[in-house]
Amino acid sequence: MKTLWISFFSFFVGSVLAQTDDCATQIHDYRTLFQAQKIEIAYQVWQQVKNQCKPLSESCYQDGLQLIQAYSNRMENEAEKEHLLKDALRLLEEYHKNYPQMIDDIQVAKAMLIYTNSEKSDLQLEEVYTLLNSSFLDHYKNFTDVNALQVYFVLSVAEYKNKQLTGGELVDRFHKIQELYEDSKKKSPELQKNFENLLKLVEGEAIKAITCTDFTHYYEAQFDAHKNQVVWLQIANHNLVTKCNTTDIFFKIAAQCHQLEPTTQSNYAMGLALLKQRKVSDALPFFDQAIAIEQNTSEQAKICYNTAVQLSKLDKTTSCQYVKKALVIDPKMYKAYLLWAQLYADSEDCVQTPLETKALFYLAIQTANKASDLDPKWKPQADKFAAKYVGKTFTEKELKKLKRNTQTISLGCWINETVEFN
Repeated sequence: MKTLWISFFSFFVGSVLAQTDDCATQIHDYRTLFQAQKIEIAYQVWQQVKNQCKPLSESCYQDGLQLIQAYSNRMENEAEKEHLLKDALRLLEEYHKNYPQMIDDIQVAKAMLIYTNSEKSDLQLEEVYTLLNSSFLDHYKNFTDVNALQVYFVLSVAEYKNKQLTGGELVDRFHKIQELYEDSKKKSPELQKNFENLLKLVEGEAIKAITCTDFTHYYEAQFDAHKNQVVWLQIANHNLVTKCNTTDIFFKIAAQCHQLEPTTQSNYAMGLALLKQRKVSDALPFFDQAIAIEQNTSEQAKICYNTAVQLSKLDKTTSCQYVKKALVIDPKMYKAYLLWAQLYADSEDCVQTPLETKALFYLAIQTANKASDLDPKWKPQADKFAAKYVGKTFTEKELKKLKRNTQTISLGCWINETVEFN
């Protein structure tokens, strides 16, 4: 009996070792075939490994998913691709069941598998949206797949346009994605960079889709619950400043945000809020403080430029001062010359004679041309500006006469310039 037991044990161990060797050989074979781009054969060998080598290792599951995707990419028959996708989804479920720690969110993983390996039919996109929406609503704080977030937001915008989603719900998702970006700053530079790229894309979609009314109603409803949360207020401020800077909720959030934590952004928002109430003298110290505390010179110049834009219809003298500040800080901010030129062109109330009028528009066109003189890429904008006003300035014949006589024309008012013709 003892001899029989030893023989049986030796046979069992030998069989296991033989199977292990065979599995190792097959795994090596399909990986070699995969590297050689013999995808179909590699997939067939991998299927043998899956059926024969239990339990399947974590790396073999990952190999299988990659092989299915590569195989699917080569297929033209839609029915076969659909069958492969179902196989991949079953494999993903099995992988998650056996190695749950390796997949952060099975719903997101399934959604992106469908999105990446399907024809993106309406039915498939609906399934992707349902999976992503369920995950986001359950635990958005753990939602860190930036590609999935982009897909989710684009599909959310489509739902909004199809009236399957309210404006408030879309703003809520946009705001939470922005919160995730802020969270990423504390985690890792790599994650932050990914979120920065995501945010550019998402903000582009949001600005086009979300109305001021949507933003206003959402932040009015949410303000009391979040009025002591600085990050929430800063994001709200950012979202309202472009489209809704004349609303009461913008004024309210700007003031609260600045009171809790004064920053460059909060100073600028306060200045803008006061400017929209036509309190120019009260607004200017906030704009100046925003410029003073900003450490990045490029951003300083942008604040000067944006301030000049906001002042351009209210106070041309001060607007021009900020244009000049922008150019001192950043001499390559050529668009500032176009704004400067527009300030001149909008100042016909400063001239009294036809000669002065022509000199005014000559000065405006010459100022716009400084942008293209310094950087040829601005020539189309400068030419467009000149074409708009060329009929209001001197003809070539008149210019020749002025130059021959070395005549100068003084312009008063806020302009205070002497136009020379050399």
